[in-house]
Amino acid sequence: MRRRLLRISAVALVALGGCALAQCTDGAASGTGGAAGATAAGGAGAGGSGGATPTAGACGPIGPWGDWPPADAAPREPVVLPPLFPRPDCGPGCRLVTTRYNAWNMRPWETRFAGRLMTTGTDATQGVIVDLDTGEEYTLRAPTPEPGAVPSTAALSGDCLIESFFVEQAAGTTKGYLCETCFHKAATRGLHVSESVYWSDAITASDTFALFAGGTLGTWALDLRDGSKHTFATSDWLVTNYSLNEPYIVLSEGDGEVHLIDTRDWSDTNVTNDPALQWMAASDGNTIVWIDQRYHPGGGLEDPANQEVVAYDIETQVTTRLTFTDPAAPSAKWDPAVAGDWVVWQDDRDSDAPNTTTDTPKSRVDIYGYNLKTQKEYHVLGPNAGTLPSSASGPHGLLPSSPRLYQGMLYVVGLYTHQGTIWTEVWEFAMPTP
Repeated sequence: MRRRLLRISAVALVALGGCALAQCTDGAASGTGGAAGATAAGGAGAGGSGGATPTAGACGPIGPWGDWPPADAAPREPVVLPPLFPRPDCGPGCRLVTTRYNAWNMRPWETRFAGRLMTTGTDATQGVIVDLDTGEEYTLRAPTPEPGAVPSTAALSGDCLIESFFVEQAAGTTKGYLCETCFHKAATRGLHVSESVYWSDAITASDTFALFAGGTLGTWALDLRDGSKHTFATSDWLVTNYSLNEPYIVLSEGDGEVHLIDTRDWSDTNVTNDPALQWMAASDGNTIVWIDQRYHPGGGLEDPANQEVVAYDIETQVTTRLTFTDPAAPSAKWDPAVAGDWVVWQDDRDSDAPNTTTDTPKSRVDIYGYNLKTQKEYHVLGPNAGTLPSSASGPHGLLPSSPRLYQGMLYVVGLYTHQGTIWTEVWEFAMPTP
């Protein structure tokens, strides 16, 4: 099971020759330390340190927290990447969105949306973005901040890509860079540089904040307006999905509870407050959904016991159990998502190994859903609800995972076979009529 956020995936995007962005002009090679970072609401964990020497790297001058706003490096154009293989005709209400995602152990937070852009970055390679209108795939990778730096993770902030870079140092330490590359001005700027035992991965972002997790900083937000830092969870243990819909951040923390963070005052509300495990929380800013173990005691991370999907209305503070699993027909559920009236999740009830972990091989995995308005459950995607034929989806079917809802459509990670190779790509499907 996925016990920690920073689990390394066996992921590889194909690198295309000649597609690298032109190196931007470095800033001045010297600088003075910045003032201490601005103190933000919330007290502890906010603000920053000064006095360090800023580094002038390829992604622009990078300074300590007080050196804000960062300067832009020389402009350059994003690169359009040609498809690696033709997209199949998979029928009405279906589209293959990506052609370069090939991955085995995808993490559910790797597909993020902003406007009509979707990021499909992975641990191994960052910077691939899909325009959902044109279907074009782009790379906006920032040039390497210094020799030996490798990309880690990325998140979309509007039409800007925020990326983490690692540089291994002596004695097991790591230097980390944060860089931002934007469509609208075709420029990159350095956001921050830090030296610590572990650096932080970019997880998700909005126009105002970028969220990071891992390492000595814990789980924290960078305010893109003033550069202030806000720590809202001290550990990434058992943290699964993050949702950022201003003013709220929603996540499952290491205490096995679902937490609601209000960015207006950085208050932390324990939404579930139950001794059983509640995790994989997700939110659209109005409703929070999660996977809940309280109704079937005895299960754990490795041996689930018919988890249920539960919803919480942020405004009314009302909790509603959405699923009622019959122990005679068991199922494990993971990775819910919510948008408006729809809640969707990954479900193994129809497989040959129901009620087992996500790492257990299965003959099929389906997407089920619940409509909050009709108060009914729906079989959204599976062999009997729109799965692609085996010729298009691989020898074991689509095996959809990591469902996401965006602008009325369902996005899943699923298999695709091309020239004998099984690729794992992002697919788009129409939702059923409730």
